[in-house]
Amino acid sequence: MLALNRLGQFDLDQSNMKDAEKELSKGLQKARELDKQKGADSHKRVLLLCMRSYGDLRRQTKRQEEARKLLQEAAAIERSGVGH
Repeated sequence: MLALNRLGQFDLDQSNMKDAEKELSKGLQKARELDKQKGADSHKRVLLLCMRSYGDLRRQTKRQEEARKLLQEAAAIERSGVGH
């Protein structure tokens, strides 16, 4: 997950949106799966990182509503005190 997120973030920084989309969405999917399996707060940091990265991609590709929903979800998780 972290490797996918880092690779996706690199591609996003290079404006390679097609590859960034694949990497960041797969990283987020895997982070959500891990979070469900483990259920431990320690995995929330990875989930939050992946959510924010993918939300940023959505924002940069003019999908504002999708970005807003994902970033609000991340903010709610963080406000709950999880992932600190």
